[in-house]
Amino acid sequence: MKIKKVALFIIIIILISQFSGFAQVRPTKDILFLLENYPSKKEGYNLLVIFIRIPYNKLQFVKEKDSFKASYDFSVEVSSRESEKIERKFWREEISTIDFNETSSPYLYLNTQTKLELLPGKYSVLLEISSLNSSQSFSLRKKVDMKSYWDKEIAISEPVFIDPVQRKLNRIEILSDSRNITTEFSKGLEIFVKIFNKSKEDFNLKWRVSSFYTDELELFANDVKVSERKMIIDKFITLDKNLLYSGPYIVVVTAEINGFIAEVKKRFNLMWINRPINLDNIDELISQMRYIIPKDTFELLRGESSDRKKEFFREFWSEKDPEPETKENELMKEYFRRIDYANQNFSFGNKLGWKTDRGRIYIVYGEPSRRILRYNEPGKPPFEIWIYSRINRKYLFVDKYRTGEFPLTQFTDEYNINYYYYRD
Repeated sequence: MKIKKVALFIIIIILISQFSGFAQVRPTKDILFLLENYPSKKEGYNLLVIFIRIPYNKLQFVKEKDSFKASYDFSVEVSSRESEKIERKFWREEISTIDFNETSSPYLYLNTQTKLELLPGKYSVLLEISSLNSSQSFSLRKKVDMKSYWDKEIAISEPVFIDPVQRKLNRIEILSDSRNITTEFSKGLEIFVKIFNKSKEDFNLKWRVSSFYTDELELFANDVKVSERKMIIDKFITLDKNLLYSGPYIVVVTAEINGFIAEVKKRFNLMWINRPINLDNIDELISQMRYIIPKDTFELLRGESSDRKKEFFREFWSEKDPEPETKENELMKEYFRRIDYANQNFSFGNKLGWKTDRGRIYIVYGEPSRRILRYNEPGKPPFEIWIYSRINRKYLFVDKYRTGEFPLTQFTDEYNINYYYYRD
Protein backbone atom coordinates (compact mmCIF):
# COMPACT_ATOMS: atom_id res chain seq x y z
CA MET A 1 0.00 0.00 0.00
CA LYS A 2 1.39 3.37 -1.00
CA ILE A 3 1.28 6.08 1.65
CA LYS A 4 -0.40 9.19 0.27
CA LYS A 5 1.51 12.45 0.24
CA VAL A 6 -0.36 13.86 3.20
CA ALA A 7 0.71 10.87 5.26
CA LEU A 8 4.34 11.81 4.70
CA PHE A 9 3.87 14.61 7.19
CA ILE A 10 1.60 12.86 9.67
CA ILE A 11 4.62 11.61 11.60
CA ILE A 12 5.50 15.22 12.48
CA ILE A 13 2.01 15.98 13.77
CA ILE A 14 1.79 12.76 15.76
CA LEU A 15 5.24 13.04 17.28
CA ILE A 16 4.81 16.64 18.45
CA SER A 17 1.24 16.33 19.70
CA GLN A 18 1.78 12.90 21.24
CA PHE A 19 5.34 13.38 22.43
CA SER A 20 4.68 12.27 25.98
CA GLY A 21 3.23 9.01 24.68
CA PHE A 22 6.31 7.72 22.81
CA ALA A 23 6.82 3.98 22.95
CA GLN A 24 10.29 3.46 24.37
CA VAL A 25 12.57 0.46 23.89
CA ARG A 26 13.93 -0.86 27.17
CA PRO A 27 16.48 -3.52 28.00
CA THR A 28 14.91 -6.79 29.01
CA LYS A 29 13.37 -6.75 32.50
CA ASP A 30 13.29 -10.54 32.76
CA ILE A 31 15.65 -12.70 34.74
CA LEU A 32 18.58 -13.84 32.65
CA PHE A 33 19.31 -17.54 33.24
CA LEU A 34 22.03 -18.62 30.84
CA LEU A 35 23.78 -21.99 30.57
CA GLU A 36 27.14 -21.94 28.80
CA ASN A 37 29.13 -25.04 27.88
CA TYR A 38 32.91 -24.46 28.14
CA PRO A 39 35.96 -26.74 28.02
CA SER A 40 37.32 -27.93 31.38
CA LYS A 41 40.92 -28.52 32.37
CA LYS A 42 39.81 -31.84 33.86
CA GLU A 43 40.32 -34.42 31.13
CA GLY A 44 37.09 -35.69 29.58
CA TYR A 45 34.90 -33.15 31.42
CA ASN A 46 33.09 -29.98 30.43
CA LEU A 47 32.51 -26.83 32.45
CA LEU A 48 28.90 -25.73 32.82
CA VAL A 49 28.86 -22.03 33.70
CA ILE A 50 25.50 -20.70 34.89
CA PHE A 51 25.00 -16.94 34.54
CA ILE A 52 22.13 -15.25 36.39
CA ARG A 53 21.10 -11.60 36.19
CA ILE A 54 18.10 -10.11 37.99
CA PRO A 55 16.98 -6.47 37.60
CA TYR A 56 16.68 -4.55 40.85
CA ASN A 57 13.01 -3.91 40.15
CA LYS A 58 12.31 -7.65 40.53
CA LEU A 59 14.03 -7.86 43.91
CA GLN A 60 12.69 -7.27 47.41
CA PHE A 61 14.72 -4.68 49.35
CA VAL A 62 14.48 -3.92 53.07
CA LYS A 63 15.74 -0.83 54.87
CA GLU A 64 18.73 -1.39 57.13
CA LYS A 65 20.00 1.77 58.84
CA ASP A 66 21.01 4.13 56.02
CA SER A 67 20.78 1.67 53.13
CA PHE A 68 18.44 -0.73 51.38
CA LYS A 69 19.43 -4.37 51.22
CA ALA A 70 18.34 -7.44 49.23
CA SER A 71 19.44 -10.93 50.30
CA TYR A 72 18.80 -14.08 48.25
CA ASP A 73 19.56 -17.78 48.42
CA PHE A 74 20.34 -19.52 45.13
CA SER A 75 20.28 -23.24 44.40
CA VAL A 76 21.02 -25.12 41.20
CA GLU A 77 20.06 -28.76 40.69
CA VAL A 78 21.41 -30.66 37.69
CA SER A 79 19.61 -33.80 36.55
CA SER A 80 20.00 -36.20 33.66
CA ARG A 81 17.26 -36.30 31.05
CA GLU A 82 16.07 -39.43 32.87
CA SER A 83 15.52 -37.25 36.00
CA GLU A 84 18.48 -38.72 37.86
CA LYS A 85 19.94 -36.03 40.15
CA ILE A 86 23.61 -35.41 39.31
CA GLU A 87 24.66 -32.45 41.44
CA ARG A 88 23.32 -29.55 43.49
CA LYS A 89 24.90 -26.27 44.62
CA PHE A 90 23.79 -23.57 47.07
CA TRP A 91 25.04 -20.03 47.59
CA ARG A 92 23.90 -16.64 48.89
CA GLU A 93 24.08 -13.14 47.40
CA GLU A 94 23.53 -9.77 49.07
CA ILE A 95 23.41 -6.32 47.50
CA SER A 96 22.72 -2.90 48.95
CA THR A 97 22.19 0.68 47.85
CA ILE A 98 21.78 3.98 49.66
CA ASP A 99 19.52 5.35 46.91
CA PHE A 100 15.89 4.24 47.30
CA ASN A 101 15.14 5.04 43.63
CA GLU A 102 17.68 2.43 42.56
CA THR A 103 15.65 -0.34 44.20
CA SER A 104 13.05 -0.05 41.43
CA SER A 105 15.50 0.33 38.55
CA PRO A 106 15.26 -2.04 35.55
CA TYR A 107 18.82 -1.05 34.52
CA LEU A 108 20.72 -2.16 37.65
CA TYR A 109 21.27 -5.84 38.23
CA LEU A 110 22.20 -8.49 40.73
CA ASN A 111 24.73 -10.56 38.78
CA THR A 112 25.91 -13.95 39.96
CA GLN A 113 27.24 -17.19 38.51
CA THR A 114 28.33 -20.68 39.45
CA LYS A 115 30.31 -23.46 37.76
CA LEU A 116 29.96 -27.24 37.61
CA GLU A 117 32.23 -29.84 36.03
CA LEU A 118 30.16 -32.44 34.18
CA LEU A 119 30.69 -35.18 31.66
CA PRO A 120 29.40 -34.41 28.15
CA GLY A 121 25.70 -35.19 27.84
CA LYS A 122 22.18 -33.81 28.00
CA TYR A 123 21.03 -32.29 31.28
CA SER A 124 18.13 -30.46 32.88
CA VAL A 125 19.02 -27.57 35.18
CA LEU A 126 16.64 -26.25 37.84
CA LEU A 127 17.34 -22.81 39.30
CA GLU A 128 15.58 -21.75 42.52
CA ILE A 129 15.90 -18.26 44.00
CA SER A 130 14.47 -17.30 47.40
CA SER A 131 14.42 -13.98 49.22
CA LEU A 132 15.61 -13.97 52.82
CA ASN A 133 13.50 -10.89 53.51
CA SER A 134 10.13 -12.02 52.15
CA SER A 135 8.24 -14.97 50.70
CA GLN A 136 9.30 -14.02 47.17
CA SER A 137 10.81 -16.86 45.13
CA PHE A 138 11.61 -17.72 41.53
CA SER A 139 11.95 -21.10 39.85
CA LEU A 140 13.36 -21.55 36.34
CA ARG A 141 14.33 -24.65 34.40
CA LYS A 142 16.41 -25.07 31.25
CA LYS A 143 17.92 -27.92 29.27
CA VAL A 144 21.48 -28.02 28.01
CA ASP A 145 23.28 -30.32 25.58
CA MET A 146 26.96 -30.39 26.57
CA LYS A 147 28.96 -31.57 23.58
CA SER A 148 32.46 -32.90 24.14
CA TYR A 149 35.60 -30.81 23.70
CA TRP A 150 38.20 -33.45 24.56
CA ASP A 151 37.57 -35.53 21.44
CA LYS A 152 38.72 -32.61 19.26
CA GLU A 153 42.12 -31.10 18.57
CA ILE A 154 40.66 -27.61 18.64
CA ALA A 155 37.18 -26.31 19.49
CA ILE A 156 35.40 -23.02 20.19
CA SER A 157 32.57 -22.32 22.63
CA GLU A 158 29.32 -20.62 21.63
CA PRO A 159 29.88 -16.84 21.24
CA VAL A 160 28.23 -14.63 23.86
CA PHE A 161 27.86 -10.84 23.94
CA ILE A 162 29.25 -8.99 26.91
CA ASP A 163 29.50 -5.49 28.38
CA PRO A 164 33.04 -4.11 27.71
CA VAL A 165 32.77 -1.70 30.65
CA GLN A 166 32.21 -4.55 33.11
CA ARG A 167 34.92 -6.64 31.48
CA LYS A 168 37.48 -3.91 32.20
CA LEU A 169 36.46 -4.30 35.84
CA ASN A 170 37.24 -8.04 35.56
CA ARG A 171 33.54 -8.99 35.49
CA ILE A 172 31.89 -10.91 32.67
CA GLU A 173 28.36 -9.53 32.25
CA ILE A 174 26.44 -11.23 29.46
CA LEU A 175 23.91 -8.94 27.83
CA SER A 176 21.25 -11.40 26.73
CA ASP A 177 20.27 -15.07 26.59
CA SER A 178 18.81 -14.66 23.10
CA ARG A 179 20.10 -13.31 19.83
CA ASN A 180 18.45 -9.92 20.49
CA ILE A 181 21.08 -7.65 22.03
CA THR A 182 20.01 -4.31 23.52
CA THR A 183 22.71 -2.12 25.05
CA GLU A 184 23.88 1.46 25.56
CA PHE A 185 25.87 2.85 22.63
CA SER A 186 28.30 4.50 25.04
CA LYS A 187 29.32 1.08 26.42
CA GLY A 188 30.00 -0.61 23.12
CA LEU A 189 29.90 -4.37 22.51
CA GLU A 190 32.27 -7.32 22.83
CA ILE A 191 32.08 -10.99 21.84
CA PHE A 192 33.49 -13.62 24.20
CA VAL A 193 34.52 -17.20 23.36
CA LYS A 194 36.67 -19.88 24.99
CA ILE A 195 39.03 -21.81 22.72
CA PHE A 196 40.12 -25.38 23.51
CA ASN A 197 43.57 -26.17 22.06
CA LYS A 198 44.56 -29.71 23.11
CA SER A 199 48.13 -29.53 21.79
CA LYS A 200 48.86 -26.04 23.19
CA GLU A 201 50.64 -25.24 19.92
CA ASP A 202 50.33 -22.04 17.90
CA PHE A 203 47.12 -21.79 15.88
CA ASN A 204 45.42 -19.38 13.48
CA LEU A 205 42.31 -17.54 14.64
CA LYS A 206 39.94 -15.71 12.31
CA TRP A 207 36.76 -13.80 12.93
CA ARG A 208 34.41 -11.75 10.84
CA VAL A 209 31.17 -9.87 11.39
CA SER A 210 28.87 -9.40 8.41
CA SER A 211 25.71 -7.39 8.05
CA PHE A 212 22.25 -8.25 6.72
CA TYR A 213 22.61 -11.98 7.49
CA THR A 214 24.89 -12.33 4.49
CA ASP A 215 28.59 -12.23 3.68
CA GLU A 216 28.06 -9.47 1.13
CA LEU A 217 28.88 -6.68 3.58
CA GLU A 218 31.76 -7.64 5.87
CA LEU A 219 32.24 -5.05 8.60
CA PHE A 220 34.98 -6.62 10.70
CA ALA A 221 37.57 -9.21 9.83
CA ASN A 222 40.82 -10.31 11.44
CA ASP A 223 43.30 -13.14 11.07
CA VAL A 224 45.87 -13.59 13.83
CA LYS A 225 48.36 -16.18 15.02
CA VAL A 226 47.78 -17.16 18.65
CA SER A 227 50.91 -18.23 20.54
CA GLU A 228 49.49 -18.64 24.03
CA ARG A 229 50.81 -21.93 25.40
CA LYS A 230 47.56 -22.79 27.16
CA MET A 231 44.96 -25.44 26.54
CA ILE A 232 42.03 -23.11 27.30
CA ILE A 233 42.16 -19.50 26.07
CA ASP A 234 39.71 -16.66 26.71
CA LYS A 235 39.22 -14.51 23.64
CA PHE A 236 37.50 -11.11 23.63
CA ILE A 237 36.57 -9.56 20.29
CA THR A 238 35.84 -5.83 20.47
CA LEU A 239 33.47 -4.49 17.81
CA ASP A 240 33.79 -0.95 16.43
CA LYS A 241 30.44 0.50 17.47
CA ASN A 242 30.78 3.37 15.01
CA LEU A 243 30.46 0.91 12.14
CA LEU A 244 27.44 -0.88 13.59
CA TYR A 245 23.89 0.30 13.04
CA SER A 246 21.05 -1.31 14.91
CA GLY A 247 20.02 -4.34 12.92
CA PRO A 248 20.87 -7.95 11.99
CA TYR A 249 24.41 -9.38 11.84
CA ILE A 250 26.25 -12.67 11.82
CA VAL A 251 29.56 -13.39 13.57
CA VAL A 252 31.83 -16.26 12.47
CA VAL A 253 34.86 -17.36 14.50
CA THR A 254 37.29 -19.93 13.05
CA ALA A 255 40.36 -21.61 14.54
CA GLU A 256 42.79 -23.85 12.60
CA ILE A 257 45.72 -26.01 13.71
CA ASN A 258 47.56 -28.74 11.80
CA GLY A 259 44.71 -29.14 9.34
CA PHE A 260 42.03 -29.32 12.06
CA ILE A 261 39.37 -26.58 11.81
CA ALA A 262 36.80 -25.41 14.35
CA GLU A 263 34.12 -22.86 13.47
CA VAL A 264 31.16 -21.29 15.27
CA LYS A 265 28.51 -18.96 13.86
CA LYS A 266 25.92 -16.83 15.57
CA ARG A 267 23.28 -14.50 14.24
CA PHE A 268 22.27 -11.53 16.35
CA ASN A 269 20.00 -8.49 16.20
CA LEU A 270 21.58 -5.41 17.71
CA MET A 271 19.58 -2.55 19.22
CA TRP A 272 21.56 0.47 20.40
CA ILE A 273 20.17 2.73 23.11
CA ASN A 274 21.03 6.43 22.72
CA ARG A 275 23.03 5.99 19.53
CA PRO A 276 24.20 9.44 18.33
CA ILE A 277 23.56 10.60 14.78
CA ASN A 278 26.70 10.28 12.63
CA LEU A 279 26.66 12.64 9.65
CA ASP A 280 29.52 10.71 8.05
CA ASN A 281 26.75 8.32 6.97
CA ILE A 282 24.64 11.10 5.46
CA ASP A 283 23.57 9.06 2.42
CA GLU A 284 22.08 6.39 4.66
CA LEU A 285 20.42 8.98 6.92
CA ILE A 286 18.78 10.76 4.00
CA SER A 287 17.66 7.41 2.58
CA GLN A 288 16.03 6.55 5.92
CA MET A 289 14.09 9.84 5.83
CA ARG A 290 12.26 8.94 2.63
CA TYR A 291 9.02 8.38 4.59
CA ILE A 292 8.84 11.98 5.81
CA ILE A 293 10.36 13.90 2.87
CA PRO A 294 8.22 14.79 -0.17
CA LYS A 295 9.07 12.49 -3.08
CA ASP A 296 10.27 15.26 -5.40
CA THR A 297 12.56 16.67 -2.69
CA PHE A 298 13.92 13.22 -1.94
CA GLU A 299 14.72 12.57 -5.62
CA LEU A 300 16.50 15.93 -5.93
CA LEU A 301 18.58 15.25 -2.82
CA ARG A 302 19.89 11.97 -4.20
CA GLY A 303 21.92 13.91 -6.78
CA GLU A 304 23.27 16.52 -4.36
CA SER A 305 26.72 16.60 -2.79
CA SER A 306 27.37 15.28 0.71
CA ASP A 307 27.76 18.83 2.04
CA ARG A 308 24.39 19.85 0.62
CA LYS A 309 22.74 16.75 2.08
CA LYS A 310 24.20 17.53 5.50
CA GLU A 311 22.95 21.10 5.25
CA PHE A 312 19.46 19.87 4.36
CA PHE A 313 19.54 17.34 7.22
CA ARG A 314 20.43 20.02 9.81
CA GLU A 315 17.85 22.51 8.52
CA PHE A 316 15.07 19.91 8.28
CA TRP A 317 15.41 18.69 11.85
CA SER A 318 16.11 22.13 13.26
CA GLU A 319 12.75 23.32 11.92
CA LYS A 320 10.99 20.30 13.46
CA ASP A 321 12.72 20.49 16.88
CA PRO A 322 9.86 20.58 19.44
CA GLU A 323 12.17 21.97 22.16
CA PRO A 324 14.92 24.09 20.54
CA GLU A 325 16.19 25.25 23.94
CA THR A 326 17.40 21.73 24.82
CA LYS A 327 20.63 20.17 23.58
CA GLU A 328 18.92 17.18 21.98
CA ASN A 329 16.41 17.21 19.16
CA GLU A 330 13.84 14.88 20.72
CA LEU A 331 11.88 14.45 17.51
CA MET A 332 14.93 13.45 15.47
CA LYS A 333 16.09 11.10 18.22
CA GLU A 334 12.70 9.37 18.30
CA TYR A 335 12.54 9.03 14.51
CA PHE A 336 15.89 7.27 14.29
CA ARG A 337 15.08 5.18 17.36
CA ARG A 338 12.17 3.85 15.34
CA ILE A 339 14.57 3.08 12.50
CA ASP A 340 16.72 1.09 14.95
CA TYR A 341 13.69 -0.72 16.38
CA ALA A 342 12.50 -1.67 12.88
CA ASN A 343 15.95 -3.00 11.98
CA GLN A 344 16.07 -5.21 15.05
CA ASN A 345 12.52 -6.52 14.88
CA PHE A 346 11.46 -6.61 11.23
CA SER A 347 14.60 -7.48 9.22
CA PHE A 348 14.50 -10.68 7.19
CA GLY A 349 16.85 -12.29 4.68
CA ASN A 350 19.14 -9.53 3.42
CA LYS A 351 16.54 -6.78 3.84
CA LEU A 352 16.82 -4.33 6.72
CA GLY A 353 13.72 -3.82 8.83
CA TRP A 354 13.26 -0.13 8.04
CA LYS A 355 12.75 -1.04 4.36
CA THR A 356 9.93 -3.51 5.08
CA ASP A 357 6.20 -2.74 5.24
CA ARG A 358 6.02 -3.35 8.98
CA GLY A 359 9.09 -1.18 9.46
CA ARG A 360 7.65 1.65 7.36
CA ILE A 361 4.34 1.69 9.25
CA TYR A 362 6.11 1.56 12.61
CA ILE A 363 8.45 4.41 11.66
CA VAL A 364 5.63 6.63 10.40
CA TYR A 365 3.02 5.93 13.08
CA GLY A 366 4.97 4.51 16.01
CA GLU A 367 3.85 1.74 18.36
CA PRO A 368 0.33 0.48 17.59
CA SER A 369 -2.36 0.82 20.23
CA ARG A 370 -2.81 -2.92 19.83
CA ARG A 371 -1.19 -5.77 17.91
CA ILE A 372 -3.08 -8.97 17.10
CA LEU A 373 -0.52 -11.68 16.28
CA ARG A 374 -1.58 -14.97 14.69
CA TYR A 375 1.24 -17.31 13.67
CA ASN A 376 -0.55 -20.68 13.98
CA GLU A 377 -4.10 -19.95 12.80
CA PRO A 378 -5.53 -23.11 11.15
CA GLY A 379 -5.72 -22.76 7.37
CA LYS A 380 -3.97 -19.36 7.31
CA PRO A 381 -0.38 -18.21 6.92
CA PRO A 382 1.12 -16.18 9.81
CA PHE A 383 -0.35 -12.67 10.00
CA GLU A 384 -0.41 -9.56 12.17
CA ILE A 385 -3.05 -6.86 12.61
CA TRP A 386 -1.90 -3.47 13.90
CA ILE A 387 -4.51 -1.07 15.26
CA TYR A 388 -3.90 2.67 15.77
CA SER A 389 -6.87 3.87 17.78
CA ARG A 390 -5.73 7.49 18.08
CA ILE A 391 -5.73 8.01 14.29
CA ASN A 392 -8.40 5.40 13.42
CA ARG A 393 -6.12 3.27 11.24
CA LYS A 394 -5.55 -0.46 11.00
CA TYR A 395 -3.05 -2.52 8.99
CA LEU A 396 -2.86 -6.19 8.02
CA PHE A 397 0.49 -7.92 7.38
CA VAL A 398 0.39 -11.47 5.97
CA ASP A 399 3.43 -13.74 5.60
CA LYS A 400 1.82 -15.55 2.66
CA TYR A 401 4.97 -17.40 1.57
CA ARG A 402 6.32 -17.89 5.12
CA THR A 403 9.54 -16.03 4.41
CA GLY A 404 9.32 -13.71 7.42
CA GLU A 405 8.56 -10.65 5.27
CA PHE A 406 4.91 -9.94 6.30
CA PRO A 407 3.99 -7.56 3.44
CA LEU A 408 1.10 -5.13 3.88
CA THR A 409 -2.15 -6.71 2.66
CA GLN A 410 -5.69 -5.49 2.04
CA PHE A 411 -8.31 -6.62 4.55
CA THR A 412 -10.74 -9.27 3.28
CA ASP A 413 -13.55 -11.28 4.85
CA GLU A 414 -10.96 -13.94 5.59
CA TYR A 415 -9.31 -11.54 8.03
CA ASN A 416 -12.33 -10.04 9.76
CA ILE A 417 -10.87 -7.56 12.21
CA ASN A 418 -13.93 -7.54 14.44
CA TYR A 419 -13.70 -11.29 14.91
CA TYR A 420 -10.08 -11.10 16.05
CA TYR A 421 -10.49 -7.86 17.97
CA TYR A 422 -13.18 -9.20 20.27
CA ARG A 423 -11.78 -12.71 20.38
CA ASP A 424 -8.52 -11.64 22.03
